[in-house]
Amino acid sequence: MANVQTGALAPYPLCILLAALLAVGLFLLARRRRGGGRAVPAWQMAVLVPLAALVGARLLYVLFSFDVFLYDYGLAAVFDLRAGGCLMAGAVAGACLCAALLARRAGVSAGAALDELVTPGLAALAVCRMAEIFTGEGIGPMIEREAFCFFPLAAANQYGEWNLAVFVLEAVAALAILLAAARMKEGAPGARFTTALLLLCCCQIPLENLRSDNCLRIGFVRVTQIFAALAILAIVLLRARPRGRRAMGTRALAVLLCAAGIGIAEWAQDKTNIPNAVLYAAMIALCVVMALCARQVPNRRDT
Repeated sequence: MANVQTGALAPYPLCILLAALLAVGLFLLARRRRGGGRAVPAWQMAVLVPLAALVGARLLYVLFSFDVFLYDYGLAAVFDLRAGGCLMAGAVAGACLCAALLARRAGVSAGAALDELVTPGLAALAVCRMAEIFTGEGIGPMIEREAFCFFPLAAANQYGEWNLAVFVLEAVAALAILLAAARMKEGAPGARFTTALLLLCCCQIPLENLRSDNCLRIGFVRVTQIFAALAILAIVLLRARPRGRRAMGTRALAVLLCAAGIGIAEWAQDKTNIPNAVLYAAMIALCVVMALCARQVPNRRDT
């Protein structure tokens, strides 16, 4: 989530525009290299998908902060991107839904259309994350040791205090997943997309916990973490489906238990004296387990 600066020429909106143009450029370059074949028309993917991502990001933010728009900003501010912010989960959902609908209309595989979004989408996400330096968002705990008070490890807030630059870690994670996805061998349509989304969600859960900015919450759990966990669960069920209901139920239960464990760890950060390093290690380990629950399986026989 990021709060948008006022002014049409403010740095953050310009960076978002740059990210969109970068995504479109990478998509068109990849489509040109791939050559012919049945696919969604390039102009539809290049124009409609970025617009759907923006609408989705804004809509989800408004839904989870509706009271603010109703009583503070006013409902007209829903269409003013300078008021409030956007949610990454909404951008991903909007882009994916649009690509899937376009693929269905064109009579092509939705998975193949989603695979085309991986490289441009992750590249755009990395730019958007780095652009948070202009918003005061995307920062984590305060850093007290002067030796670590430097960019890109830390970023100064409006009071000149140095905080962990979580947005840099998120940008690095997006680029690392992009490189990993680029090295994947050709598989079934959608496999590249689901793998990239799985890794992104597993990374985002602990990274989101590091944020100490104005991220939206339900209780002590961040909204983005909830959507990340739901996406992981959906991917696990999709990949376990060839092995039958028993495998789907077993792996879904494992994911839910891991999500509950992460919630307990976050609760323990505020209510216990357990060192944060231990709790973060536990969160990361549980995210690794969730990722392993989504590993591909070749047959229906349970192990």
